[in-house]
Amino acid sequence: MLMMPSLFHRAALIFVCLLALASPTVIAGGGPTGVVVVYNPNDPRSVTIANEYQQVRGIPERNMVPYAFPTVFSRTTALDFVYSLRATLKARGLEPQLQSIALAGVTPLSSRTTSPSINSVSLHSFLYMSPNYSYASAPTFPIGNTAYANPAAINGPAPNGTVALTATTTYEGMRYWPVSSIGFPGKGGNSLREILGFIARAKARDGLKPTGGTIYWPLNSDIRAGARVYEIDDVKDVWHQRGIRYQVTIVGEAWVSDRADIQGGVVGTIHFTDRGNTYFPGAWVDHLTSYGGLLDDFGQGQDPCSKWLRAGADGSSGTMSEPLANPDKFPHAHIHTHLRAGASLVEAFWQSIDLPAEIICLGDPLLQTFADFPNVSISAPAEGATVSGNVLIAATAAPTGGKTLESNLDLFIDGRRIAIGQAGETISATRTVGGFSVNTATLADGWH
Repeated sequence: MLMMPSLFHRAALIFVCLLALASPTVIAGGGPTGVVVVYNPNDPRSVTIANEYQQVRGIPERNMVPYAFPTVFSRTTALDFVYSLRATLKARGLEPQLQSIALAGVTPLSSRTTSPSINSVSLHSFLYMSPNYSYASAPTFPIGNTAYANPAAINGPAPNGTVALTATTTYEGMRYWPVSSIGFPGKGGNSLREILGFIARAKARDGLKPTGGTIYWPLNSDIRAGARVYEIDDVKDVWHQRGIRYQVTIVGEAWVSDRADIQGGVVGTIHFTDRGNTYFPGAWVDHLTSYGGLLDDFGQGQDPCSKWLRAGADGSSGTMSEPLANPDKFPHAHIHTHLRAGASLVEAFWQSIDLPAEIICLGDPLLQTFADFPNVSISAPAEGATVSGNVLIAATAAPTGGKTLESNLDLFIDGRRIAIGQAGETISATRTVGGFSVNTATLADGWH
């Protein structure tokens, strides 16, 4: 006999509805069941961040993965980590549903390469590209241009131009694991108190869809500020058509001040000062410089990307070593287009990175400020019911914001997506009209 308490009943069916596929796609990184949280069990700060994120976002316990990271990152230690992670995901049945990885307080690591154009590869970029890596034979890190990044796709097959990144979908034959750091409490990072506040702040901003915000793009004599200037022509028509406000200014300072409507920023500088600014929910600001992602040090005198989150932005990024002023290694300005289209922070970021190398992403991967979430109707079983035998879980999802939905829903039990109709499943469930039929005899008695 299986008892279905109200907590599980409501939570499980919320997971079902969140994976109703909308077109244009608005499902961020798979929701709490699609993100794997990796933390260092030997670092109390990492454990604290992971626990807080799990509680706030409702991450299933099976999605929490401890790993004792080494202090030195190399091809060997990186492979050890990926081997261990893949084995854990397989053992827990998570690999088919993995859509993003959240690093909780994990030291940002990078390893030198022999490439003349890429100084090092960050742990973020290594993980992102790792599904395409032949671990046993590859002599170098899996680096190169990514098929998921395609600013031209803004007017491509997906009506809104942004594409949800799934665990099983291939992009020109490639697969990716998008990664973001929830926060890092190191020398160049944020305090533990700040990071815990960022987690709560991001969750509260899902679906707010603020209006009236502006993306600021200051230009000056700094070569860093001009490195992405050509992208103005890439985005201006799309932003005008979609009502995305932006302001390109020729200023003496690296960043604007006394603005009350900051939705984002495209910045290039070593140092910036934030004075009198107010950041809108979901704001993304990054500054192109060499060491903005070096959070476990003081960035060789350069301001870290963590400073933007302290100022009020919800996401940022930076490189950990010299990127040779290559703008393809930094977010394209279309990251703001993807965010406005309803993509999650981690989806928008990796769609805007053409050449993953030294870069890291900082912010809640599940943050979706501009998403339209489906409305869900549950008709069976009754809330709090005790059930046995074959049970019908009846659920429907209705679109919002002018979107349309595909007919299929995904069923999760205890945080695991049940692969309907595939061999080897230990839980018997089949699709039915309007929901799922679950054989409760294949589940242990008790709460689920």
